[in-house]
Amino acid sequence: MNLLKTEFSSDVWVTATWDQYIDTLENPDYEKAKGYTKSDW
Repeated sequence: MNLLKTEFSSDVWVTATWDQYIDTLENPDYEKAKGYTKSDW
């Protein structure tokens, strides 16, 4: 039997446009997610 294990990083900075940021936060799949911004990137 082959068990599939998915790993992901939770403490990483991801570059995104403001619209992508808002779309992600409004997505019900990320209801408990937290998001932060850094304006000088």
